[in-house]
Amino acid sequence: MTAKILKSNGQVIHLFSYSVLNESETTDPHEPKEQELFDTRIHEIVGQPISQKTLKLMDEETPTYLPYEELDEVLAPNHQTDSHGLEGTQEPTPEEMDTYVGAQVKLPVDGEFRSTTVKRRARS
Repeated sequence: MTAKILKSNGQVIHLFSYSVLNESETTDPHEPKEQELFDTRIHEIVGQPISQKTLKLMDEETPTYLPYEELDEVLAPNHQTDSHGLEGTQEPTPEEMDTYVGAQVKLPVDGEFRSTTVKRRARS
């Protein structure tokens, strides 16, 4: 997993490894001042943080939609679908998926080339 780290210039970087403040850094008397300076820079670059009250005022009601109808309810009882839910189709056969079936090819027969159509794939 990666962490999103906000730099003092307002850029966000993604890091795989990072460390939290250690004991000496948390007890350092200059650290709160550095954190305050960081917050001030970010406010200047990004703007003031938004409050929960402002978020609630901005919040519009999320639209609600009717659920999808069940497939069985919409289709007639004798309506056919394939395993992928595609209407009016049947399962493809290996020949349907073969790009050579139906192709016009020239094959050598008795020393000359004859044009023919591929009917099916040879099975081994």
